[in-house]
Amino acid sequence: MIVFTCTDFTGVWPVGTAAVVVADSVDNAREILSARLVSVGLPPLKDEDELKVVDTGIANSVILCDGDY
Repeated sequence: MIVFTCTDFTGVWPVGTAAVVVADSVDNAREILSARLVSVGLPPLKDEDELKVVDTGIANSVILCDGDY
């Protein structure tokens, strides 16, 4: 499985958003995240919303949203 992050989808308010998705491909990750967003009343991902792979082969940290709006 692959770990992805997405920080540019449309949220409830016009501020930063952040999500983590675990899937076997980027296409599957987009489907999973879009379904989750719709289930909580948000629009699905747009084509331009980017999913980034998290390298799990090294010790790492990812700041998803640092509060800088």
